Amino acid sequence: MMHTGPCQRYVFAGPRAGAMLRFGPTVVKGVVDSFIHLTNARGSAFNCLLRGRIAKHLEGISSHVPESSVSTIGFIGGTGPEGRGLAVRFAAAGHNVVIGSRDASRAVEAADEVKIILSEVSDAADVRGALNADAASASDIVFIVVPYAGMMRSLEQLSSSLAGKICVNVISPLSFAGGIPAAAPPEIGSAAEEAAQYTPDLRWVAGLHTLSARDLLKPTSSLDTDAIICGDDDDAKLTVSALLSEVPGLRPVDAGSLQSARYLEGATALLININKRYKSHASLTIAGLNVG
Repeated sequence: MMHTGPCQRYVFAGPRAGAMLRFGPTVVKGVVDSFIHLTNARGSAFNCLLRGRIAKHLEGISSHVPESSVSTIGFIGGTGPEGRGLAVRFAAAGHNVVIGSRDASRAVEAADEVKIILSEVSDAADVRGALNADAASASDIVFIVVPYAGMMRSLEQLSSSLAGKICVNVISPLSFAGGIPAAAPPEIGSAAEEAAQYTPDLRWVAGLHTLSARDLLKPTSSLDTDAIICGDDDDAKLTVSALLSEVPGLRPVDAGSLQSARYLEGATALLININKRYKSHASLTIAGLNVG
C-alpha cells in the first residue's frame, strides 16, 4: 500500500505498471477491520497488536488524504495554449482547475474560454481564473507553464504558496532565429534542474513538453500519445502518472531522473520544426514500449 500525497487517495499498486485502485481512508479501515476479523483464530493478543499498529498508521496519515478523489490542479501562467489545453483535459477528467496569471482578468478570460470548450463534456469539474499566488495556494498539484524568462521570478514570488507541493515543470527554454526555434538550455542543463536547484523544498516533476496543445484543447478526442515525465521524487512521479492516466489516450512514461528534462525540453524545438515542415501538430510516442 502506498500513500501518494495530498491530492491522491491510498493507492494499491498491482504487479503491472499503472494497475492502481484508489480508496479513501474509510474504505481502507473497512478492509482492515475485515482482515482482523478473519484473523481471530490467531488469538486476541495478535489482534490487539495488529489493530494498534494499523490504527496508529491510519491516524498518522488519514488527515492528509481527502475523502474525495477529485483534486485541485493549478496552472501558473496558464493562460497560453498549453496551460488551457491541460486545464481542459484535467477538468474533463473531473479535477477542479485554477488557471493562474499575473493579471486576474486574463486568468478569468482564459477560464471562461476553457468552460466554453468543456460545454461538450457533461460532467466536467469547476474551472476558475485567479492570480498566480491564489492558484498556487488553492491547488494540490501545480503546473508551471510560464515562459522561461519569467520562471525564476515566479518561483521567487510564489515560494510560500508552493512550499512542499508537487510542481510539474512544463517549460522549454527556446531561442528563435529567423522564425526557427532551437533549444536554449541554461548552464545547468535544463529549466527543470534550474528550478529544482533554486527551490529544493518543492517536489519537482518535469514533462509534457511533447504534447500538442491543439489536441489537448479537444476534450472529446482521445490523444493516443505518450506523456513523458522525469524527476528525482518517485512518489511525486507516481502521483503525476496516476493523474495523467485519467486523460483518455494519454500514456504516462517515466524517463528517469530530472536530468532527462534536458532532452525533453530540447524535443520541443524538434517537434515545432517537424510540425512546421509538415503542417501538422504531431506529438511524441515511444514505439515498442510495453509499460503494461
